[in-house]
Amino acid sequence: MKKVSAKRYLPVVMVLFGTISICIAASRSSASLFAARFFLGFPEPGVVPACILYFSFWYKPVERAWRVGVFFSANAFSAGCSGFIAVGIDRLDGQHGLASWQWVVLIEGAITVFMAIPVYSLLLTFPETSEVLSERQRHIAINRLAIGTARQTDKTWDWAAFMGFSPQKANSYVAIVYFYMVPLYWFWPLHSDWTRERMWHYVLPNILAIPCCAVWTWASAHQSFGGLSNVSLYGLMYLGHLSSIAQPVAIAYRSSTLYGASDQAVGGGIQIGAVFLASILSPQVQHHLAM
Repeated sequence: MKKVSAKRYLPVVMVLFGTISICIAASRSSASLFAARFFLGFPEPGVVPACILYFSFWYKPVERAWRVGVFFSANAFSAGCSGFIAVGIDRLDGQHGLASWQWVVLIEGAITVFMAIPVYSLLLTFPETSEVLSERQRHIAINRLAIGTARQTDKTWDWAAFMGFSPQKANSYVAIVYFYMVPLYWFWPLHSDWTRERMWHYVLPNILAIPCCAVWTWASAHQSFGGLSNVSLYGLMYLGHLSSIAQPVAIAYRSSTLYGASDQAVGGGIQIGAVFLASILSPQVQHHLAM
């Protein structure tokens, strides 16, 4: 991304991701589905680290947490929309010989490919090379950032440095939770930037999420919800998602402690990779707890 700019990198990733998603609809066996999902993993992991690095080219460290929060809120908003879209697409089940899940990947993949066009049109390259900026704006954009900030001209490399619901209800309820997260993704990182505090803004949401994690862990181990009502379990989902609003704060802190573009790119990638690793290990842990 540092070599070609986010203006070119992200649209290419979107086209690849959308195209592979569309191809998933052609799967006729578990082997072909697994193969398509495997190749889908190639364009997907680079998006978040690239976006975080993109913010580092344009914003000061004390300005990044809120921007990362807005970025994560967009992800939550899209996940919420996907839930409602899936409910609507479910009505297409059997149309033209395609199952509802095939319609989902076809439509959402096509939307992703189409959205690459406005992304390419709206994104800037770098402060040093953006043709949209005037010379005065370019001077301000470059010189407002401290030494060590990621730059397009940087060449450094330093080795040191759910609850028994139907699919329709489940999709709808999860979508509402994601929409609820959108304003929190804006407010919590903004408050972190405003107070210039990171540690408690990361720790506190994770502490508040513990009751949800404890109840769901117990439920998975005992195959029972212990008499908890669906309303109570749904409320726990809100608590559990609080840990998500800590991520922009942690990412902003990490990007502020790394020197230069290469360190920030690799460090951000490792940080996001750890999240993917956790998502891989989590179902396995739950499975063994339930045994």
